[in-house]
Amino acid sequence: MSEAVFSRFPSFDTVGRPHSHTSRLEELEEAHTREMERKRREQDTHFNRQMGEVEAILGSLADKVEKVEADARRQTAASVAAIAERLFPKLARRFLAEEISLHLEKMIPPGEVCIDIKAEPHLAEQLYEAIQRSESLAEICNVVPQETSSGSRVDVSWKSGGLDFDFDGLLEACIGHLRSQRPSEGEIG
Repeated sequence: MSEAVFSRFPSFDTVGRPHSHTSRLEELEEAHTREMERKRREQDTHFNRQMGEVEAILGSLADKVEKVEADARRQTAASVAAIAERLFPKLARRFLAEEISLHLEKMIPPGEVCIDIKAEPHLAEQLYEAIQRSESLAEICNVVPQETSSGSRVDVSWKSGGLDFDFDGLLEACIGHLRSQRPSEGEIG
């Protein structure tokens, strides 16, 4: 009975045995260290999972950005081609007479005194006005409107030769080239 009463009290007669309260403290420290390590591993796992999700999202965004860029390039090319197809013929016809008169000055052999220029009536009128502004051409060129001339074709002739300007053919070739250069779905992306 005396042992049971005193069993709750610490024993002072054990020599060389570590005190139970010191080993308990070490156990608590070890338990705390293990718990901290477990929490760190959980945080690392959670962080790695989140980073994996972020990387997947970034990869998905990169793919989507590439698709958007490819679509924007395709739409831009199609828009520019459509604008050029409509605008280029109108602008070119407006300045065609000026361009022809500029090139005639360089192409006509020196010493020619009579040059006949045949074109459809509207273009012939524009050519006449452009040629009248040129000192070297105004004196030697005779512009003849010709109803049989089709489209924007200009025939220039002189004694030893001549030139043919087929603007409509050139324009169709340019627009055909422009259409063939449009990027297709497989080319961009």
